[in-house]
Amino acid sequence: HHDIWDLDLPSATLIDVKQKGKTIPGIAVMNKTSILFMLNRITGQPLFETKEVPVPTDTDIPGEQPWPTQPMSVTPPLAKVSYDEGDVADVTPELKSFCQNLIAEKHVVSSKLFQPLRTDSALASFPGSLGGIDWGGSAFDPGRGVLVANTNNLAALATMIARPDGSYGMKDGYLYFWNPKTRQPCTAPPWGQFSGVDVNTGKIKWQVPLGVSDDLPAGQRDTGRVNLGNPMVTAGGVAFIGATDDSRFRAFETLTGKLLWEVTLPATASSGPISYRGKDGRQYIAVVATGGNNAGVPATADDVVAFALPAGRGPSR
Repeated sequence: HHDIWDLDLPSATLIDVKQKGKTIPGIAVMNKTSILFMLNRITGQPLFETKEVPVPTDTDIPGEQPWPTQPMSVTPPLAKVSYDEGDVADVTPELKSFCQNLIAEKHVVSSKLFQPLRTDSALASFPGSLGGIDWGGSAFDPGRGVLVANTNNLAALATMIARPDGSYGMKDGYLYFWNPKTRQPCTAPPWGQFSGVDVNTGKIKWQVPLGVSDDLPAGQRDTGRVNLGNPMVTAGGVAFIGATDDSRFRAFETLTGKLLWEVTLPATASSGPISYRGKDGRQYIAVVATGGNNAGVPATADDVVAFALPAGRGPSR
């Protein structure tokens, strides 16, 4: 209700849910909070309980009246939804120092989900405008009853300021809670994740970091990365996804989250992959890999990359 955070919806995903011996045609919907709502797509009724939950309403902006409750599913969110002042990334001394200075400079304070913005301090709002989840949404493996989705753990950093005309806007514009040069967030990893949800129970089956930080020492790179894009799944139980700013394209087992294969692309693939059958009868996976997105990744290439899926073997380029 009364969205003052830019928590709009990514694409919805059609699902089939088994409950009480019946298969129910459903739809999976998330907004950027990464809270998963699964609904009967015929009746619109929730397949898992949804509650109106009290949320913070304190703000020092005159005239602003935040809504006192927000709808939340009993199913767990897929990404970080709050910030505690003690949560500072300690991945490298340089990142920790940068983040501590940023916190002091901006007067960053703890925040909860749906916390309204203020003029007297900066909120590290989880999720930021990238989510959670964004753009393409999730993908569903009907043979295994698993919904897969990529998410970010990256906060927005915003302070409101009065304008000369009496309205309010964001001081210093829209910022992320990270070091923009290294694109490393100021909270502890994982910074990007890939999750599998059992749609029949609503529970998270698995959750793994998505992406690596190539500029960190070996053994510390499995941090997850900021990502923007979406997955697709095959009938064989494989989920393909680009999305991450490390320019990788990966294949995961939808049932377990096991990484099966990865390759480095010419640039970040912020688009979703597609699958098609070629004239030779083989299945192909293709993805646009150009870089360029609203997460600050520059456009550095102009490529469409395709991979064949030979029977009994991994993808070949």
